[in-house]
Amino acid sequence: MESFITIGMTNGLLRLTRTDGLLHIETSAIICTVLTAVLPWWGASAITLAIGVGKELWDKYHDGAATWHDIICDVIGILLGLGLTLIHIV
Repeated sequence: MESFITIGMTNGLLRLTRTDGLLHIETSAIICTVLTAVLPWWGASAITLAIGVGKELWDKYHDGAATWHDIICDVIGILLGLGLTLIHIV
């Protein structure tokens, strides 16, 4: 029974973080980390999220391929970036 749960969690995580998702996580983490050097954490987070949503709106009207998955990955990247910033400060 435990192996089915572990396999299910692993497959779910892999679906969430396919290559495009990993690019969103990485890019958002980098943008947020850089912006926290000149802005408070909430400002860096808001701008990074606005960039991610703007990119999805661009995709929607130009490629027709906007997804919530990418925005979720952007949020994960923002949290990762803030975590990295916090580790650096402490």
